[in-house]
Amino acid sequence: MNELERVISDRIDSSGPITFCDFMRLALYHSELGYYSKSVRFGKAEGDFYTNADVHPIFGAVVADSLVRFLNDLSSNRPKRIVEYGAGNGKLAFDILTALITDYPSLAESTDYVIVEQSNLAIEHQRRRLSQFKQVKWATAKELDAHPIDGVVLSNELIDAFPVHRVRLHDDGLQEQFVAYEDQHFVSTWLKPSGSTIDQYIDENQISLIPGQIIEVNLDTRKWLKQVSGIIGDGALITIDYGDIARRLYTAKRMNGTLRCFSSHKLSDDPFSNVGRQDITASVNFTDLMIYGVTVGFETLELTNQSEWLIRNGLIQRAEVFEKLMQTRGDTVSIVEGRQALKDLLVPGGISDNFKVLVQRKGPKNDR
Repeated sequence: MNELERVISDRIDSSGPITFCDFMRLALYHSELGYYSKSVRFGKAEGDFYTNADVHPIFGAVVADSLVRFLNDLSSNRPKRIVEYGAGNGKLAFDILTALITDYPSLAESTDYVIVEQSNLAIEHQRRRLSQFKQVKWATAKELDAHPIDGVVLSNELIDAFPVHRVRLHDDGLQEQFVAYEDQHFVSTWLKPSGSTIDQYIDENQISLIPGQIIEVNLDTRKWLKQVSGIIGDGALITIDYGDIARRLYTAKRMNGTLRCFSSHKLSDDPFSNVGRQDITASVNFTDLMIYGVTVGFETLELTNQSEWLIRNGLIQRAEVFEKLMQTRGDTVSIVEGRQALKDLLVPGGISDNFKVLVQRKGPKNDR
């Protein structure tokens, strides 16, 4: 038993079974012992997982082009900002800032790049990687809420790691997964749902369960959307993540839900092993992002597959420019890497297959 497992088991011993959501929150975000506080390993080579930003700098350059279009469309003359939630190892921020400085120098000079990050371990990675960029600042959501921004908020593979409630339809009605500790092991026990908000979520997303089907309910997404709405005065929210709309996400093809765990790029379906030493994720329900987004002031501009979004925002053109540059340098290795990245991001079976991009707009606030 490791130290975090002892902390969780002691809590269960003292107060009884905890919701899976609470278990996942402790496993990932315990301030000292959680996965993202202590054990996360970033990157394609030695990490537990890699993100689309790790595929190639072209990805970040395309995101930068999209950010610039939104920033230029804002009517305000006030300073504009880019805010990234959960910047991980800082790779995406690095590639975005590099593209801004190279292709949009005046905008890069006048635009702050603000990172909201709760993992001190991740911040260490970010500070090392981004030390050359004077535009980068770190802030809490509370600090930003006090002075709402004009600009764009960006999240890339953030929401899929939010703690989730897990529920199923049983003969006796809806049940929620709780976590108990028996015979020195964490085990599931299914009890009455911990709150009425879960039923409300299911109703609002028009989810029809069949007996025995397990689904994830991500209530933290709603809290996050409300928080983001509070920090945007005039601007947009771009969410890039693994998931789908509700009617395709909650089907009989996924009777056990979408929960999965990663360690050293190996996939597992056991969240009770290696607690605090593996990532735990669940697919994002983009329908709820759109539904709840409306209630906190967002208008949906588009929801599309990542590959389609990348092409529409200039991925092919970016790749062509990159290859010509590498040809002038005689860098055949980088040319091959660029072509492979294009394949990974576009072709069926590549990393973009199950990713969606949601763009939401929020106008100027009323007087606060």
